[in-house]
Amino acid sequence: MKTRQPTLKRPLIVQPLLVQLATLAIGFAVLTALLLRLDSGGAITQEDFAPVAAASVVRDAAGRLVIRPTDALREAQHETPSF
Repeated sequence: MKTRQPTLKRPLIVQPLLVQLATLAIGFAVLTALLLRLDSGGAITQEDFAPVAAASVVRDAAGRLVIRPTDALREAQHETPSF
């Protein structure tokens, strides 16, 4: 009986595919961690910011939503210049 010659399927297809999938998974995890790290904190995540923002939003004569400057909003903008 002849011995069967090993195929090249595993070294040429399966192993590179597994390396690519592992690289993609690691890259996705790193990107997700980076985005979460960049987004943590800020004025929007503060508990006392939501009531200030809600009190500043009103409708104009045409019915569109606009932001009316209030003292609390000005104070929040002064504390967080990037806002």
